[in-house]
Amino acid sequence: MGQMVSLGKEFRQQRGQGLAALLILAVFAAFYYYPRTPIPFSEVEGTYANPCCPPVRLADGAIWVGDERVPVKLANMKFGLVAETGRRIKVSGNRVVTAASTNTYGEMLGFDDDLRSFNLTDGQKEYHFIRR
Repeated sequence: MGQMVSLGKEFRQQRGQGLAALLILAVFAAFYYYPRTPIPFSEVEGTYANPCCPPVRLADGAIWVGDERVPVKLANMKFGLVAETGRRIKVSGNRVVTAASTNTYGEMLGFDDDLRSFNLTDGQKEYHFIRR
């Protein structure tokens, strides 16, 4: 009889552990597959400035660096909005420049939570560009 009680208790413990693992898996799956609302490009269009350099403009589905048009695709990621580009956009000297991407998956430019600013870097220092 004591062995039957022990087997029943062991079964309940295993079932509880299985349910806990299933619950954890469900939470992770929900987080991964949670649909993110697309952000229209008009939410970020405008001219972004920093005292370091001439301003950059986001318009018509692209980032304009001087006269150069760099197409972008907005992606609402779990950690915030990013602009995916095929080129690297960075600060060099006292201007913003583009360079070929060395990343197989392209480059990403992350917006702040308020969608009114983003950072560019020169490799050592970050420059905060704010929409006018």
